Amino acid sequence: MASDVASAPNISSSPPDNDAATAQSNQRTPDPRPATPYATGSAARFSVDDGKLNVNPNVPPYLCDDYNQYIQDDLDNNRVFVHVEKFLELVFDIPLSYRQEDAPRQHIDSILKDSVFRQHMTKFLEKCADAGPEAPLYTPLANLYNRGLELLDALDPLPEDAKALKLHFSVNDPHHLCDGVFKKGLSPDLKSLLESLQQGAVAEINWTNVIKCVEVKAKDSPALCGGEYDPRPLHDGKDPVANNHPRTVPPPKASGAKASSAQKASSAGKAASTQKAASTRKGASTQKAASTPKAASTGKGASAATAASTARRALAQNAPSGAKASLGAIAASGSKKRGRPSTIGAETEASVPKAARQSKDQTSASQNPSGSANAAEVDPQVQCGRYAMEQLSNVLLRSHTILTLFDKDRFQIHYYDRSAIVLSSIVSLSTPEGQALFILMLMGLRRLTSEDFGLRDVLTDSNKFYKELNHFQTQITQRSSKNWRRMFHGMKLAIDSETYTLQDILFRQPGIVGRTTCVVAAEDSKGKEVVRQSEVDLIARARTHAEGDEGHKWVLKHLPRVFASVDFPLASVQRRICEFINSTETQWVGGKTLFYESRILRITVFEKLRPLLEAPQSLVQAQIFFDVLQTHKWLYDHPRILHRDISMSNIMYRVDENSDCFGVPNDFDLASLREDLESDTATSSQRTGTPPFMAMDLQDPDTKDVRHLYRHDLESLFYVLVMFVVRHKIVNSKKRDGPAYAIHLADNPQLEAWFDAKKRWEDLHATKTTFCMKKPAVVKAMIQPDFKCFEPWVTQLKSLFRKGLNARDEEEPEELRTMFGDGPDIDEEPNMKPKARYTEETMGDYITYRTFGGL
Repeated sequence: MASDVASAPNISSSPPDNDAATAQSNQRTPDPRPATPYATGSAARFSVDDGKLNVNPNVPPYLCDDYNQYIQDDLDNNRVFVHVEKFLELVFDIPLSYRQEDAPRQHIDSILKDSVFRQHMTKFLEKCADAGPEAPLYTPLANLYNRGLELLDALDPLPEDAKALKLHFSVNDPHHLCDGVFKKGLSPDLKSLLESLQQGAVAEINWTNVIKCVEVKAKDSPALCGGEYDPRPLHDGKDPVANNHPRTVPPPKASGAKASSAQKASSAGKAASTQKAASTRKGASTQKAASTPKAASTGKGASAATAASTARRALAQNAPSGAKASLGAIAASGSKKRGRPSTIGAETEASVPKAARQSKDQTSASQNPSGSANAAEVDPQVQCGRYAMEQLSNVLLRSHTILTLFDKDRFQIHYYDRSAIVLSSIVSLSTPEGQALFILMLMGLRRLTSEDFGLRDVLTDSNKFYKELNHFQTQITQRSSKNWRRMFHGMKLAIDSETYTLQDILFRQPGIVGRTTCVVAAEDSKGKEVVRQSEVDLIARARTHAEGDEGHKWVLKHLPRVFASVDFPLASVQRRICEFINSTETQWVGGKTLFYESRILRITVFEKLRPLLEAPQSLVQAQIFFDVLQTHKWLYDHPRILHRDISMSNIMYRVDENSDCFGVPNDFDLASLREDLESDTATSSQRTGTPPFMAMDLQDPDTKDVRHLYRHDLESLFYVLVMFVVRHKIVNSKKRDGPAYAIHLADNPQLEAWFDAKKRWEDLHATKTTFCMKKPAVVKAMIQPDFKCFEPWVTQLKSLFRKGLNARDEEEPEELRTMFGDGPDIDEEPNMKPKARYTEETMGDYITYRTFGGL
């Protein structure tokens, strides 16, 4: 994804790079539902890259409510349900055969017979029987986790050289975890830290400290998973949903218009109570829960609630228990100095790719409520998705994360990575089988290493983030106590023979499924500023092509420069999931499948570039736009690369030793070779870009066989130019050692709706179409006074799009051409010339490199 500043190393997930996965994927038809970045989902949310992120650099700019729909999209399009035994095998590396061995069976029996474990289990199930809020469930559940882990440590000690992380669970709610990507901190009910961390009463816990989260509900909902269960693979030839543990008793019901006061208290949830931290694994487990008023229930609802309470108490007592300027002369004046062509070359005709298959559009409607800040109104699946997004987006090098969702005595285990969301079937702690499965989960949990938890220790001392409570605060002592930008300040990154020192985070992109980017400033051992991203191969191809021909060397000043790059392979759990989901031997219920597009962690070090918004004057700004236009065309014609993500933050420039500025198209993370695009039949693979700047056709839900064309990138460049001149102003700079002027967001920026986080793609398509169909005078009136010199260029380009859309509307329908031919017979009407057919590749010859550059 685009970074809002091009001057830093960034750590990101990236496209498929797994030989085994690739080989298997060639043997089956990929899932038609989009799984590529920016087609939809949480990674597609980031769109405000025009200066808003820099308004207050110390405050995370994202609102969790804005992300509810996008997280729901990730769930709808990338979620798979598996039997809990298969989940234990894939995620915790516990095969079904392990459970049949004598030692594990004996350990399970011993834990179930332990008096303290039984005490915690009984307490938990008694609280589950109450028709009250969820808070009283927290402490007994945390104690259940910790006692089970403590017993396993005694029954089956791990080797001294084992790298497994030893965890401790404690109540977190109502405390917010700090320094996340969301403006308002989130509060998971239970958190697990390393057991060695003895937090004080007022210790501030950061997302970097948290290994695993647990969310608890008291809804007693029959649909714990939320929504549909598709897709799901068969387990031993059976539907895994059929193996969901049923609810032990009917849920309490409200009668008529009035619900019982106990049920109202339940909806209040976490706000009603506070809890003390659960006891340490080796300490006593006596906890006091904050008292919660128990209102009397009336009507039929009270009867059901009473029945449920009685039945659960009976189970608790009897069961053996367990527990995310002037523009006209630019081409001529700049060409000789730069050594590039002084004339605009002929338009290269784009080759026509193979017909793309139809694919269901990804703008699905949300199934959850409107997304209030009140956690009780948010779908539990979406709420867990928020936590996953925090963990995947906050800790720089996290590849995946594991969470657990409880609804009273029933629980479900969640796994999230950049390619898929895997959920287990539902397990009930009210049954002996469910308690055994809970202990099996603990067996797997206590064996997981940092890499198994998705924590990639690739930076020097990066494990201190979760091993030391005060490490984060140590990193930020030079600034505000909550300045998340200094999280990695001073840490070392070694690649090949060079060591880089990380500085401030310049940008981080929240997301679950899809490619996401974090940009971090860095210096090499000589103190030279560098940048890190992830598109090495395509840039190397372009630079090699330019270096091999004297006539093309001019473009080297307009391409990013890569210093070093390193890939980190998939973690073992990711490989197991990838092989299972993509295997041709995996059978699916009803034929609905999921394709796992494996994404690796890649670190690349780039030369530092400067963003467009730092360009000092109008002539330089205009030159940068023209440089990017020329470079983009050269990339398309010669190394045959299409960028596919032109946005405000991807237009950069460098300054050479003579103080000359050279525009550079940056961030090739979504770029593709033309031949790959022509052979890729997945519609979702074509719909790429940053939403406010994407071509309108790529956001049209009615266009099924969409192809990402050259003109789509030109349209994106036009939108960047429009946003630059209508949404910004020039102000006096307050920096003593910098330029005299700075470009800021205007006081009342235009086209604000284009950056609305809640707008769906079909809405953006309609908004852009309406904008392009308006007369050029409309955009002329919107241009800010500081950028009036751009007026001729902007209005003429606007006119081209209007003419192109009109030409499309006037195109003769295909069925009429089939019936009557392409036009009148010239022999019969010699004075009438046949009309040229409209072409989508150039929008009727209006949107081409020649028409753009000619202006």
